[in-house]
Amino acid sequence: MSSSSHLEGLQDAIDDGLTFALVLNPIACAIAFLAFLLAIWYASRKTRLSAFIGVGVSLLAAILTTIAFIIDITAMKIAKKNVEKISDNFSVVYGQTTWMTLGAMILLWFGVFLFCIVGFRGRRQRRKETY
Repeated sequence: MSSSSHLEGLQDAIDDGLTFALVLNPIACAIAFLAFLLAIWYASRKTRLSAFIGVGVSLLAAILTTIAFIIDITAMKIAKKNVEKISDNFSVVYGQTTWMTLGAMILLWFGVFLFCIVGFRGRRQRRKETY
């Protein structure tokens, strides 16, 4: 087998649906940025509406990031298996994207938890002070 046919087989193994699945990473990133902006909005307003919207968007960002991480891991395992079938000269390793997505997922779930505590606990404290 020639070197060019190795590369064509390698490209086919990696390209099958991988690009389509990895589009979720920038979408999750954009929604996480929107959640950040909503957290700033909540910090300035501290209304019930801003808390509900902020927690909802933060939860959506955390769920999408979790799905993106699962897709990253699955895509890497499939690509690694397909590349190993084609040639022993090439290897596939988990890159920065996978680990950055894992870090973002952990921090987003932590942020959702904190946003729930701060957003809804602060509302109860204000009511106690007004009586």
